[in-house]
Amino acid sequence: MSRAADVDGPWRQIGKQANAKRVYRATVSGKPVVVKRSSAAVHRRVDTGGGTLYLEILYLETLRGEPGIPKLYGVWRDGEHIVYVVGDCGDPIGMGEPKFKVKPTILSEAFTRRAEEQPLQLARSLLVCFRSWASNGYLQNSFKAEQFTMMNENGEIYLVDGPRMLADAPLTKAVVSAWGRVAGSSLQKRLLNLEFKHKCHADDACPSTRNIHSCKRHGACEPGALGAPESRGTCRDGLCMLLSEKTHVFDVANRPWLLPFIAARASGADRDLLVTLIRRASAENPDDRPSFAELVGLIDRYEALTRDGAISSPRR
Repeated sequence: MSRAADVDGPWRQIGKQANAKRVYRATVSGKPVVVKRSSAAVHRRVDTGGGTLYLEILYLETLRGEPGIPKLYGVWRDGEHIVYVVGDCGDPIGMGEPKFKVKPTILSEAFTRRAEEQPLQLARSLLVCFRSWASNGYLQNSFKAEQFTMMNENGEIYLVDGPRMLADAPLTKAVVSAWGRVAGSSLQKRLLNLEFKHKCHADDACPSTRNIHSCKRHGACEPGALGAPESRGTCRDGLCMLLSEKTHVFDVANRPWLLPFIAARASGADRDLLVTLIRRASAENPDDRPSFAELVGLIDRYEALTRDGAISSPRR
């Protein structure tokens, strides 16, 4: 599709209007879709090379077909602005409290029920989603439950708000090479700049990600949440620790609304496995943490053993 007329009305705005974009639900040939466009002329920069919507479209297209990535149906321009359409990936898995009044994330009934009835399948869907983008040079520093949705019929988890590209990722370098300084200037406000080996003498000399992700500032995250050392800014052996896929490995194990929530609703050997994954993923040194592919592999091997009768798993 390449024009607004290809999308059936009415467009129903969902969620709060963000600074950069508006989000709508609509249909195409009877199928539910989500439409995103920039919100106002003052935000024209979000449509340019390196801008917010441009980077979201790049995220959707470069990871097309990967688990947890919304399907991109079409893109067009409305005057100076970009509009794009993706498949409807369900409702958010939970909602947080208003800014500066952080309280425990309230998870959806569907997510809670899935955690109670099929904890390992839900944990696997979550980890597979993270694997798709975190292992490909992306990191989500606007880290909250509203960014993730679940398809109720199969429990698949999606990241519906485009993550940031790490500045040393090959795709990032390609964007800057293609768009030059204009994109480079815009990108610098959106990229995460912990890719270089900054020299340091103390943690304060190392940059951190946004507070909602690093949990560095008191009250920036919900109770019980802990940010990875490298996201808070940590000096080790005279160099700042770098962001990587392993940063989000730590995150999924240390957010009360992710693996800990699921583990608390599992039982028997299932719970023991999830607790083991959480412990391994929480290593202070990123080199000691497993990758998302390794975490998924551990669940798959466990499931194979339960099917063969080698492990007794709770009835689900």
